[in-house]
Amino acid sequence: MLRLGLLLCAFALVVTPARAETAISSAEAISLQVAMQRHIDQNLVDGALLRLDERSGIVRSYYPAKAHPKIMRLGAYYYMCASFRDGDGQEVMINFFMTKGHNGYVVFHTLVGQDEALEARVADHAPKLVN
Repeated sequence: MLRLGLLLCAFALVVTPARAETAISSAEAISLQVAMQRHIDQNLVDGALLRLDERSGIVRSYYPAKAHPKIMRLGAYYYMCASFRDGDGQEVMINFFMTKGHNGYVVFHTLVGQDEALEARVADHAPKLVN
């Protein structure tokens, strides 16, 4: 909970009122950040986010390091990212694709590392920075 509080304080310092008003409100941006952090916290196993490496079949562990304040809009959807560390201590970026659900924002897809094909398709739809 302390980590969530620190995240919100840091985020509030990054989002300037003029910039937030032109895209999404500060409250909406904070709701997205909280939803991403809640998703991460609820899916940690022994402090790590577990993901199946589809190529090797190995389950890999990723440890939270830093949430990034940038929020990108892709039509009716958003995506945000956070830095994690793998089992060897190497930094790995994880992208969280989100949408508004009945009870707030939800994560509907998580992308670990780079997937150039997916990133190219997302770029084709011209994502826009909203904060």
